[in-house]
Amino acid sequence: MQHDAIDAAYDVIIGDATNKTYPTIEAYTESYSPYSKEVTATSSEKMYFALSFSRGGHFDTDSTVFCALFTLVDNTQSWVTLSKETSSGNFNRSTYYYSLKKPSNAQSVTFYGYSNSQTINSTETYTYISETKMSLPTNNDMFKVSSINGNTMKGSWTNYQNQPGGPGGGGMQEGNPNSADYSCKGVKADNQITFEGGTIVVKAHDDAIHANNDNLLETNVYGEGSITINGGTFDLYTDDDGIHADSTLTINNGTINISNSYEGLEAFTININGGTMVINSSDDGVNAAGGDERENAEMLNITGGLMYISAQGDVIDSNGNIEMSGGVVFAQGPSRGGNGLLDFDGIFTFKGGFFFGFGGADMRQVPTKQGDVTVKVQTNYSVTSNKYIIVTDGTNIIASMRVTMSNLSYYVLAYDNTYPSSLTVTNSSSSDVTLVDDLYYINK
Repeated sequence: MQHDAIDAAYDVIIGDATNKTYPTIEAYTESYSPYSKEVTATSSEKMYFALSFSRGGHFDTDSTVFCALFTLVDNTQSWVTLSKETSSGNFNRSTYYYSLKKPSNAQSVTFYGYSNSQTINSTETYTYISETKMSLPTNNDMFKVSSINGNTMKGSWTNYQNQPGGPGGGGMQEGNPNSADYSCKGVKADNQITFEGGTIVVKAHDDAIHANNDNLLETNVYGEGSITINGGTFDLYTDDDGIHADSTLTINNGTINISNSYEGLEAFTININGGTMVINSSDDGVNAAGGDERENAEMLNITGGLMYISAQGDVIDSNGNIEMSGGVVFAQGPSRGGNGLLDFDGIFTFKGGFFFGFGGADMRQVPTKQGDVTVKVQTNYSVTSNKYIIVTDGTNIIASMRVTMSNLSYYVLAYDNTYPSSLTVTNSSSSDVTLVDDLYYINK
C-alpha cells in the first residue's frame, strides 16, 4: 500500500475491552506515494533542515545563518550554507524550512547557527550547534529541530515530504503539490489512538503508529496527539518511528516488539506503566522530545513494565527529565560516538525498579538516586560482542543481558530495596540461565 493503512481524521480505537473482542490487523505500507516521486528523486543530493516552535516562542531567523559541516568518507570535511525557503504555521506552531545540497560521499553532519556578527563556517565561535557528527540516515532527508536549550539544537530526522507545512501545506513547494497529502504510516490519527487489545502487525515505510497534534479538527480545535496502549500484541517494523505521539504516549499493558525503527518510542511525554517491550532502533530508542516554549518540559516516566532497548543513537533520551519509580529496563548502546546510553537535559531521578544499561564512551550521564535505592556506575569496563553481562548477589543470578554491540565500555546499575542489597557485575562467554529471546533475563 502506498498510503497510510489506517488513517482517521479524529480517533482510532482498536479492541473492545467491555465485550473482550480484539481484532487481528496486518498493515503494510512499502513506499511513499507516487505523488512524491519528484521529491524522492532529489533526496540523494538535496536535503532539508527545519526549526519548529510553538507560537509564543522566540527565534530570530532573519539574523541567523545556518551552515552544515559534512564529514566525508575519507574523513575530510565540507561546509555548506543553508538556503532559507519559507515558513509555515498554524495556531500552535511555526516551522521554518531550509534546503541544502548534500555532498554525495558525506557520512555525517553537524549543523551550526551564526549571528550576523559572527564568521560563518567556524567550529569555535557560533550561536547554535546540533549534536556533532550525526550519521546521515538512508531513509530520511530532513533534520527537524524541535527545541533549543542554551546553544544546543535538539531534534530528530524525518522526511520533508511528510511535513504538514511542507509541500501542499503552505511550506516549501517541491514536486507535486499534493505530495504531503499522502504518507505511509501504519496507523495514524489526528487526535487520539487507543489500543485495548488484539494482534497488530505493521510493516511501514513511515511511522508504524502515529498521532498528530497539529491538525485542526472538525470541532475547530487542534488534535490531542496522544496514544494509549492498554493491551495487545504488537509486531512493528518501520523505516521511521515505531510509535510516535506528538503529545503523550502511555503504555499500560501489552507486548510490543519493534524489530526495526529509526526511533523506537517518541513523544513529548512518555508514560511506561506496564507491558513488555523489545525495541531496536538505528537512532534513539526512547525519545521524550517535541519542544516548545516550555524549556525542558519533556518527560519520560517509568513506573512499571519491562523494556529491553538496543539503539545505535541515544538509548534513552529526554530533552527534559526522566523519572523511574518501578519496572525493569535493560538498555545497551550506542557503539558509535556522539550519542549515549542516557541523554537528558534535565535530571534522571531514580526512585525504584531495576535499571541495567551498558553504553559507549560518550555522554556518560548517570541517574540521581532518591530514597532507599542503589546506583552503581563503572567506567572502563569493556566487554566484547556476544558475551553475557551477569548481575549476581554472590550466589544467585539476578539479571543477565547478552551484549550485541562492540565498543561498549561502561555500565549503569540501579535498583531498589526489593532486590538484594549488594549486587555485582561480571561477564562470561556463556549464560547459566535461559534468556528471553537470547536477549535478557531477570529474576524477581
